[in-house]
Amino acid sequence: MIAGDARTLTMTLAALAALAAPGPARAQAVDGPGARPPDLGATAPQRRPLSLRADLGGTEPGTSRQAFEGVLAYRAEAPYEVQAGYTYSDQVFYTSSRGFVTGYRFLNDGLSYVKADASLRRYEYPADQTGRPNPDSNAYDWVWRGELEASHLFTEAVRGTVQYQLFPASFFHDGTSWTWNQKLSGEVEVRVLPQLRLAARAAALRDPDPGATEIRGRPIPGTTTLAAQTHVVYRTTSLVGGWGALDLGRAALKVEYLPNRDLDNSYDWSLLTTVDLRLLPWLDVRLQQVHDRYASVSNFPGRTGEIWMGAAGLLVADGVRLRAGYRYVDVPSRAGGTVIAGFEWRTGLP
Repeated sequence: MIAGDARTLTMTLAALAALAAPGPARAQAVDGPGARPPDLGATAPQRRPLSLRADLGGTEPGTSRQAFEGVLAYRAEAPYEVQAGYTYSDQVFYTSSRGFVTGYRFLNDGLSYVKADASLRRYEYPADQTGRPNPDSNAYDWVWRGELEASHLFTEAVRGTVQYQLFPASFFHDGTSWTWNQKLSGEVEVRVLPQLRLAARAAALRDPDPGATEIRGRPIPGTTTLAAQTHVVYRTTSLVGGWGALDLGRAALKVEYLPNRDLDNSYDWSLLTTVDLRLLPWLDVRLQQVHDRYASVSNFPGRTGEIWMGAAGLLVADGVRLRAGYRYVDVPSRAGGTVIAGFEWRTGLP
């Protein structure tokens, strides 16, 4: 019944907008919200080069109870853009805070780019009945991350993107020990028709194996004996998926299939759907839905999870855009909704 109400609310949001007429700590260490991809092809200097964006409730269909993002971006000359910001996320089993700086260098008349990103994230965990935090043995405390990404438009119809991440992390239960995690991903996008794009995506992650890594002072996996020292055993997880996108001008649809989307073996497969409605020059609506099938080795084998999210964007003045919506989560670990609100101001400052 609650899920049905959430779907009704999402559809109602889209209708009202039209009538108005004026994803565990290890996975979050890999990816997260914050820097927004720039507009490719904008080769001329920006009329409003300095912009400020703030969002409450998050910008992606994740499972957080609450989230906040604040980003300051500067793009005075077309070849460069710099973004800096802060993000906060309140998940079911932990909260995290992250600061980041991201830089873009544009090439090929603004249609290709190289990106560099540096960030620092800190995790906090809820307390159990004894007043102690209750993360698993492999949970992280501090996570540094460096990222390099390159995206190039080879022809009018083919784009390729490759990304590498290195993120050393300290363990919550042994802050003197660190793990050096790495992630490599790539994507090939092909425009088969003017309105239709198809893409294949692959990624691999090297991080500690929770079933074999020993953390000092914590039970050795599969036993009750406490480990005398930390010993990290690495594993490599991967995914191969893809997506298709249809853009009809006033409406667009994107459907993405990803197995093991968090690269931690918690999900078997996921289906992510996005619908964009450009109702008026100053009004747009985005509807998103995520369907997850949990893996047999997860804490919820064979079960499913659903996330629904709808948000409307309203251009209220030159350079000022407001955003409002709602996200509903129905997964084994929690069920509930979050109100979404945000604004973006492209200032007139140089």
